Amino acid sequence: MPVEIKSFLLHFLQMYSWILMGRILLSWVLGYGDWEKPPWSWVYVITEPVLAPFRRLIPPLGMIDISPIILFFALSLLEGLISAL
Repeated sequence: MPVEIKSFLLHFLQMYSWILMGRILLSWVLGYGDWEKPPWSWVYVITEPVLAPFRRLIPPLGMIDISPIILFFALSLLEGLISAL
């Protein structure tokens, strides 16, 4: 894999991880559902398509949604695979 593509993918995954962390923090601060409205709706639009399949596999445990933790683990594995190439 060319170095430029590898570097781009690694930076993209790191940026996505930061956006995902932002979504988690916003859900704690703003409450469930309120952050889905502007000006924070772009975070929801970017992260929900990736989180939804994980949430279907592992439903929320009461009020705790662990799908972002599983997604962080998957992103970390993907970063490791890309780095190894």
